[in-house]
Amino acid sequence: MKLTKTLLVAPLVAGALIGSAFAANDSKDDVSYSVGYTMGQTLKNQMDQSNISTDNSEMINGLKDGINEKKSKLTDEQMQNSMMEFQKQAMAAQKK
Repeated sequence: MKLTKTLLVAPLVAGALIGSAFAANDSKDDVSYSVGYTMGQTLKNQMDQSNISTDNSEMINGLKDGINEKKSKLTDEQMQNSMMEFQKQAMAAQKK
C-alpha cells in the first residue's frame, strides 16, 4: 500500500509545488492546467516504469468525483480491493 500511496501522492506534491511557483504570475486556469498536466506526466511516467495501465477516462472520473466530493461509484471495500490488486501488480513489476 505504501508504493500505491507514493504513486498517487508524488504527482500531487509535484503539481502543488509547480502550481505555487506559477501562482503569482499566471491566471487560475493556467495554474490549474499546469498542476493537472504535471500530475498526469508524473503519474504516467511512474506507471510506465511499473508496467501498470489504467483506464484514463475512469481515473479522471474518479479524480473529478473526489475533488468535487461526490459519492464514489464504488464501495470502500471495492476500492480497497482494487488498490490492493494495483499494489500487487506494482510490486510484481518492480521484481522484473
